[in-house]
Amino acid sequence: MKRTSLTVAALLLVAATATAQSPQLADPFQVKMADGSPLEVGEIGHSAPVYADFDGDEIPDLIVGEFKHGACRIYKNYGTAHNPVFKDFKFFVAGGKQATIPPD
Repeated sequence: MKRTSLTVAALLLVAATATAQSPQLADPFQVKMADGSPLEVGEIGHSAPVYADFDGDEIPDLIVGEFKHGACRIYKNYGTAHNPVFKDFKFFVAGGKQATIPPD
């Protein structure tokens, strides 16, 4: 009985600590293209967006990994870090070919 109580107490302590240290995330929002249309990331599946400077111009771009085909879209930011403008995308290319990460 004591072992069960200690396990429950330890789990509650871990849960309380994790909750206290959890980051506060902003509300989700829809990313729009320069023409006002929503940014579409392709077919069904999960995407993995990253907002980082891809091309070295010191302005973050939007990099989106595709779940289904393992491709990576690069949306160049023609605006600023705080007011991004995305017009189009190119697939990530390595060795002259579209790079992909095959599923497991």
